[in-house]
Amino acid sequence: MYLPRARPTRSLFIALVVFLGGLTLFWQQYPVWSSSRPALLAEQTDGGFWKSLSALLAAATPQCRPPKKTCVAKPIWWDNVHTTTDTTPQNCLSMPESSIQAMRESHQTYVQGIANSRPNMSYIPGTRGLVTTAGTDYLPHVIISLRMLRKIGCQLPMEVFLSTQRDWEPYICNTVLPSLNARCIVQSPHLRTTAKNEPPSRYQSKIVSILTSTFSEVLFLDADCFPVTDPTKVFTTAPFTTTGLVTFPDYWATTASSIYYSITQTPFPALDKHQTTESGQLFISKPQHEQSLLLALYYNHFGKKFYYPLLSQGASGEGDKDTFLAAASFYNESYYQVHTGVKSLGHMVNDHMDGSAMIQYDPVEDYLFTSSPRDSQSNPNPSPKPMFIHNNFPKFNPRLLWTEHAHIITDPTTGAFRRPWTATKEVLDSFGFDVQKSHWREILWVACELEGKLWAWQGVDGICENTRAYVDEVFGVNNVRRGSGHGKE
Repeated sequence: MYLPRARPTRSLFIALVVFLGGLTLFWQQYPVWSSSRPALLAEQTDGGFWKSLSALLAAATPQCRPPKKTCVAKPIWWDNVHTTTDTTPQNCLSMPESSIQAMRESHQTYVQGIANSRPNMSYIPGTRGLVTTAGTDYLPHVIISLRMLRKIGCQLPMEVFLSTQRDWEPYICNTVLPSLNARCIVQSPHLRTTAKNEPPSRYQSKIVSILTSTFSEVLFLDADCFPVTDPTKVFTTAPFTTTGLVTFPDYWATTASSIYYSITQTPFPALDKHQTTESGQLFISKPQHEQSLLLALYYNHFGKKFYYPLLSQGASGEGDKDTFLAAASFYNESYYQVHTGVKSLGHMVNDHMDGSAMIQYDPVEDYLFTSSPRDSQSNPNPSPKPMFIHNNFPKFNPRLLWTEHAHIITDPTTGAFRRPWTATKEVLDSFGFDVQKSHWREILWVACELEGKLWAWQGVDGICENTRAYVDEVFGVNNVRRGSGHGKE
């Protein structure tokens, strides 16, 4: 007997369409790297974007000598800014008026170039992800931070930008990173059209990686910065949805030179307008901030000799950190800087704490808290909780912990192992779990998994053994094995 083939019902067809649509949306938001993914990245290597930028940068090169530093700006702690009586700009740079005028003209040339023929920035609309930069010595930090990120449940993909092909570590780039939904991308092909210019420095690499990333919305993380709570929600909630740019504070008020504002012909901001930026973490929407990103590139391209000194005058942390807000402010683009002040983690030295890591707070909770009455009894929102730890100095590289940084993990009096981070009980409890124990589980995994597999670690013995002895004694986690899974403590 002939049986006719069953036809799919209308409801089944609709369900299939919905499923495929949802799968497409998931792919856009959380793409998993695969063999087909490099085709998307190839769009970035055609040279058109960087060729156009190279021409703009060359045309807008400052035609003068850099400013001369006559002193180092005195740091103004943000906590003391409201009690500071002298609010006049510090004057630690010297520059003749003819040079200021030359820089003003160069700046105008670049701004006009962006307005008249803005290079087409390549990214995949509707995508978001993590971006970082790393050289050979920093790749272990990336793995530690990325494993911490996956431990707290974040599934966003990551692009890891390497300066040159020499930084490509085969085991990390071909095996470890893909297993964590991340991939290495070498920057040098993207910059081949700017061969006449100096290669990007450490600080300049950050803006280049953001511009080169395939993501439309980016969370940039320094290699030694990791979240302690899932940052994914920030992309879909105010203040990011209303501004497209969220920055985090450093310890100090601005020490920018008035010369910078003379060059840009913008008013000098009040000392208490915002803190300087700590750019170990940064949320930015590329479609919303194309102009300011391109201007930030200009500030960084000519940063070492010109704009870094102009924006900091030699004060602590001089580098790329304030270029993002300076560029956004020039264009009057909206941004949000987290109000909750940075707190320190560190170790005791001669009865005082020597800070080695910085705690940054949840921007969504900060926005809700600071938008409500400041009276803690009437504020319906809780105080913001930590979102990031920037382990900025020293870096916890397992290869160096037993030589250059042994003083961090050993008591100087007894020589016994100790926890590297000290803080008040209130601060430590605010994480909601033993963040140091969790962090050191991942340091141990990296020490044992990468020993003998990294070029930078060749010829160094005892990395795994020494790290395991320390972790077992201090944290009691001798059950950590190669390939062990994640899980909050």
